[in-house]
Amino acid sequence: MATQVEEGVVNTSQKDINVESMGQEHINLVFALGNENFGVDVNIVREIVRVPPFITRVPNAPDYIRGVINLRGTIVPVFDMELKIGMPSTPLTDEARIVVLSVADVMFGIIVKEYRKLG
Repeated sequence: MATQVEEGVVNTSQKDINVESMGQEHINLVFALGNENFGVDVNIVREIVRVPPFITRVPNAPDYIRGVINLRGTIVPVFDMELKIGMPSTPLTDEARIVVLSVADVMFGIIVKEYRKLG
């Protein structure tokens, strides 16, 4: 999947897909890990931020926990999903982002190398 991502603009060569269930449209944020695509409901996406130059490591944390960032006064743990699912972690590029999610009042970030919105 060759998706170009610019701040606030997502360009993709594939047609976006609407998924409807019980008359309601669901919009998903799709991101790639290796050759696989994964998606999350945009309702749990708090925001998408650039990867800062420095992520504070957490002592004795598993490798898939890259560390924590300070997001406007809130400490947010950041996960490397490639490592979490057993893939080798690829280098970060300028296109990489941290997708900040909020699930059951718990906020955390996942590093993604490319993403796009479906819906």
